[in-house]
Amino acid sequence: MNNIKYKLQRFFRNRYGADPLGLALVGTSLILSILASITRIGLFSIVSMIVMAYEIYRMFSKNYVKRRIENDHYMEYKTIVQRRWKVIRNSLRDRNNHGYISKMVIMAEMNTRESLCRQFLKRCSKMLLLEIKQVYLRHYLRHKESSDKSECSSGRMSENGMCQS
Repeated sequence: MNNIKYKLQRFFRNRYGADPLGLALVGTSLILSILASITRIGLFSIVSMIVMAYEIYRMFSKNYVKRRIENDHYMEYKTIVQRRWKVIRNSLRDRNNHGYISKMVIMAEMNTRESLCRQFLKRCSKMLLLEIKQVYLRHYLRHKESSDKSECSSGRMSENGMCQS
């Protein structure tokens, strides 16, 4: 008896075992078996056995890396489906109370506002640069006028800024 127990323990050592994908496969196999017994369609029974055989193969596998990758893909897919289901469920629940705005609409609105802000800032920066140039030109012309006046020997300047003798 002890010898059989030891051999079983040694056989199950370093095996992958059950994971969320395995549980989903067992559930799928169970549902297909029930459908096969209710509808009396043999295809459901065959597919159920194939799914269960694949799950048993996965559980007894020693290739941890492949099984882990398979489980990770399943978990990513499951997360995507759960998120989409949550959005659909919330939109159905909230349709009578208030208008449901999906996250995509909000993101699009935020992107629109962001682009409008960028356009506004570009216009403001152009206007600011133009204003700075105008102030600089005014200052430069005043400075030039004052230096021209000091160069005129008679001290009389005409209206067009020319020195009169």
